[in-house]
This record gives sequence, C-alpha cells and structure tokens, in this order.
Amino acid sequence: IGGALTTIAGNSGFLSYSGGTLAGNGLSTFNAIAVSATAPTTGQVLTATGVAAAAWQTTSGGGGYGTLVVAAPSGTAATDTTNIQSAIDAVSAAGGGTVVLKEGIYQISTTINPKSGVTIRGQGKSTVQNTGLSGTSGGGSPSGTTLRGTTGLASTRMISDTGTAPINVTFRDLNLDFGKVTRGSITGQDMVMKGSNLTFINVTFIMTASVGNPSVDITPSNTFDTGKHKFIGCDFYDAGTAATICFQLGGLISGCYFEGTVATFNEMVAFVGAANVTNCYFASNKNYNNGMVYVQPANNSNQAQTVTISNCFFKQYTTAQTRAIFVDNITNGNVVISGNVGDSSSAAVGNIHCPASSGLRNIIGNVGFSAYSGGNQNGNDGQTALNSGAAAGGDLSGTLPSPTVAKVNGVSVPAAPSAGQVLTATGPT
Repeated sequence: IGGALTTIAGNSGFLSYSGGTLAGNGLSTFNAIAVSATAPTTGQVLTATGVAAAAWQTTSGGGGYGTLVVAAPSGTAATDTTNIQSAIDAVSAAGGGTVVLKEGIYQISTTINPKSGVTIRGQGKSTVQNTGLSGTSGGGSPSGTTLRGTTGLASTRMISDTGTAPINVTFRDLNLDFGKVTRGSITGQDMVMKGSNLTFINVTFIMTASVGNPSVDITPSNTFDTGKHKFIGCDFYDAGTAATICFQLGGLISGCYFEGTVATFNEMVAFVGAANVTNCYFASNKNYNNGMVYVQPANNSNQAQTVTISNCFFKQYTTAQTRAIFVDNITNGNVVISGNVGDSSSAAVGNIHCPASSGLRNIIGNVGFSAYSGGNQNGNDGQTALNSGAAAGGDLSGTLPSPTVAKVNGVSVPAAPSAGQVLTATGPT
C-alpha cells in the first residue's frame, strides 16, 4: 500500500503487512511457522511445538523442563502427601523436571508414585549414623529433608510404581524413613520400583519392622534394563525385624553404607541381575541366615547374572557372622569377588562362599575373612594358587585349597597314627 496518510491497523491472521503506517496488526506466522493465537503471559517464550507450529510456553531454565518447589512440611500427613504427589504429577505433565522438597519432615499417609523424567530432590540427608532415623522416641529428628511413613499407610507401600513402571527417575539429597516408630504394625513392603534407569544419589533408606519380602525392592522387571540403576553415596539401615530380605538392588552401587541389626533376616542386602558393587561399607551386629551380602539368582533364565563386589569393607560388631558374602547357585552369568577387607576384631566377620556352578566364579585378593570356599581362588589372605576343587599334586592328596599330606619326599605316610607313635621308615617307599 502506498501514498500519504495510509494506515494499516488492527488486523490479524495475515501472513505479513507492508507499507503505510502499521499499528496493532497480528502475525499468524513467524518465518513461515504458524504461531498460536493464544496471548502469552508474563515470562513465556515463543517455543516450537512442531516443525511448522509455535506457541507461547513457560520455561524455567531447565532445558525446557520445570522446577517446582513444594511447600514446607505442614505437620499434617494428608497435606504433605498431597502436596508432594501433586508436584510430581504437575512436573510430569509438563514433560519432566525437578520437584524440590524443603528441609524438614514430610509425613506420608498414602503411597507416593514417582513418574518418568521427574527428579525428587531434598535439602540433604542425615549425617547422623544411627540404625534407623526413626529408631528413637517420636521418630527422631534427622537433618535435611525426610519423607516419613505414618499410620495412614498401614501395610501399603510408602513409595511404589503404579501402572507403567517409570523410567529416568532420580531421588537425591533426602531421607526415606519408612516409619519404624510412626507407622505402626506393617506387613507390606516399604518401597518397590521396577522401572528403568533409576538413580539414587545421597539418599538414606530406613527400613521398617515386620515388612514384606524384600522390604525395599529396586530392581528392573525388564530383562533388558538390568544393570541400569545407580546408587551413589547412599546409606541403608535395616531397622526392621521380620522380612527375609532387607534390600534387593541391582545396577551400580558405589560409595554406599549398609548397616544391619536384625537377627531374623536371611540377608541384609541381595544383589540380583547385573550389579557392580564397589567401595561400600557393610556393618552388622547380627548373624544373617545366608549372609550380610547375598548374590541372588536372576529373576528369569534369560537374564544374565553378572556381579562384581570389589574394594568393600565388612565389619562384624557383636554376634559372629557365618557368611559375609554368599553366592547362590547361579546358572547364567559370572561373579567376581575381589579386593575386599574383612574386620573380625570385634566378632568373626564370616566367610566368602561361592559354589562351583556354570560360569566364571573368581574369589581373588580378599583379606581378613573367616574362610573362602568354592569358585576359583587366588591371593586371598596370602594364597598363592589355586583353583578350589582342583586335584592336589606331588606329596599332597585331595583337592585344593585344603589338601592332605600323603607323602614326604615321595615316601608314603600312614594317614592316622595313634597316641605315642612316631613316623618311621618301614622301607624305601
């Protein structure tokens, strides 16, 4: 449009405007990209919603994902639970992001359901070492952020998958106190998550009393997801009394602390599927039926069982432990137990047992344990050789690593002398 005093104003929906005096005209496209006609609110940015469309959307500097801060603990379980779950649902609906919990104790009365792509982040976990933050009168006063189970849960899980198992979920910098004191009589599990790529960083787990089996189960249900979980710098306390397994885990477990005080459990922690356990500390004052650490057969025959336990420390405080590490009869996979240290200065820390079965079983370079049995052994407490179960040679008979002396410089000796007898040559051989 040309000419003097020509005005183009108040139009919308056209591809472009040119010439004259322009005022209040709306564009329906931006560089040939269709733009939503919905007006933006303060702080929104124009965001591509497809290859040929755009709309005004809210972001919070998280790569397009949102961060939502939950109100401080209210002192009311129903309110705290609703606030946390609503925040998880809102962030999930926005495409994922972080739910931030403030310092204090959030009381949980119904099951919290994590969602894919959501991080639940607190203000730190307790640094106080006590078996169960909830093990004192009134539930204790941990530092940082705590989610604590209450009587409203009854025998319902405090945290659990629902529907489709979530993927890419992270918990960090908080305490998960499943409610030993505050929850009352419990017969169900504390926490079950069967999704993929679950990450726990700087999280304390406090197991409860009289729980299901296992109390905390964080292992993938899908064969192809085995080994993808991560537990970094976490603390695990088994303050319960009646489950068979306290914690059942898989994936990378590094720099974690495990403490056991339960006499009736079969094991403090079970590793299943693919597990790489390194630089962890295991402490107990009870004798578990199977052992402090139990390497459990995979959930199905198609799931390879590949477990390494290396550079870890085992400490027994009071009652002698029978087994520090017990490997079950695994038929599909390999197990390596190497470079671990046992401390029996207070009570026997127990043995490392790895039965001879298909696959590779190596017990190598461990120190301080009560005994070693099964598998391929080498370098444990000064061992120089030797495959357990292999036939001894030379003057020795039987099998390694505990042969018997059959000869002295090739001369046969009797097996069982009676009192007062001396070894006497009766001939050249």
